Amino acid sequence: MNTNNQDSGAFLIGIISDTHGYLNPQVFTVFKDVHCIIHAGDIGDPSILTELETIAPVHAVRGNTDIWAAHLPPIKKITVGPITLFALHDLDTLPHNQITSDIKAVISGHTHQQLVQKNNDVLFINPGTAGRKDSPGTVALLRLNGGELTTQIKPLQPAPHPHRA
Repeated sequence: MNTNNQDSGAFLIGIISDTHGYLNPQVFTVFKDVHCIIHAGDIGDPSILTELETIAPVHAVRGNTDIWAAHLPPIKKITVGPITLFALHDLDTLPHNQITSDIKAVISGHTHQQLVQKNNDVLFINPGTAGRKDSPGTVALLRLNGGELTTQIKPLQPAPHPHRA
């Protein structure tokens, strides 16, 4: 899918994974200025994608626990402005023959571990898990500016416990 809604060449992409049916309210603040969102699977509930769509267009892939999401692809090429990204849930299932020279970043989830690493001119990003109600999580922001890609991992705090002041 092509997301070319910026003429300036600067794009901000929100990256999230492993929501497992819970969307931390802080995601709305962290992603408030993004041009699109990539969800790298284990969404947990279709309402998560609906909520994310209120922020920006969403590109999603199916994770290993997304049994309900047969309509979502397990892997997806996404064009944002002048760059092409590759999204999948489990990096260990990466079809290396599909990582062509036009791919600038590979986005994955599954491990719940943050990763930002460049390998052979390809940026590999795992935002970690977006968390559960009782534990902190992380998401990532990918900025494209003039052909340069930069990534920030953004921490999310757990939701306040309803019985605590």
